[in-house]
Amino acid sequence: MPCEVMAACVQSSRAKSAMIKSLAFDATRSLIHGTGLCQFVVDLSLVDEVWCRIQEEARADAEEEPLLQKLYDDLVLSHETLESALSANLASKLAVPALLSNSVLRDLFSAVLGNDSEIRRAIRVDLRAARDRDPACDKMVHCFLYYKGFLALQVHRVAHRLWTEGRRSVALLLQSRVSEVFAVDIHPGARMGAGVLLDHATGLVIGETAVVGDHVSFLHGVTLGGTGKEIAGLTMDHTSGSACTT
Repeated sequence: MPCEVMAACVQSSRAKSAMIKSLAFDATRSLIHGTGLCQFVVDLSLVDEVWCRIQEEARADAEEEPLLQKLYDDLVLSHETLESALSANLASKLAVPALLSNSVLRDLFSAVLGNDSEIRRAIRVDLRAARDRDPACDKMVHCFLYYKGFLALQVHRVAHRLWTEGRRSVALLLQSRVSEVFAVDIHPGARMGAGVLLDHATGLVIGETAVVGDHVSFLHGVTLGGTGKEIAGLTMDHTSGSACTT
């Protein structure tokens, strides 16, 4: 990563240290980067490496293709944190003119993401999973902006938080909008681990009783959930363990 990019990220991260400290970085590790005047040592607990990488990739894309400059400015480069940018991106996708405004959705996403360190950690693990396990994912910024499986999963994480807090009507609204926009139907009651990859994702259905572990990959057209039948008083459901492909 270029020195000036890392330096900018460090400065921004320090300003947001209350949020960044909640990330799952090892606070005892250090990063030594560059030489000469640009050499410095950074405590990784203050650096959001995933967000720095997304910003760097966005700048490179915008420089290569000026047509993308406004899109990248509005959804990536004008934001200080990954959570702020993600909230803006999701709201822009799910808003309904005159019925469900962009600003209302953005505020909803920001409020949940800003108060849930587990979701913030999972977002970053999901991005790394896409970069590592999806051969078509050359850059994290492309996943962050365009990959509907990733976007649907992050809306679900917010909806699940709302569901567990008793805000079920809003959670179901988000589920409905994700189904309409992304053709992905995940019930807000379903429990999803971190590092989950929804590859292509079209036609994916995950029911309320499903439990998905960490580092699981789903292909398109998969249904995971209850059968609606009861055997000996037990409702049939499905659990997807860790580190598997469905």
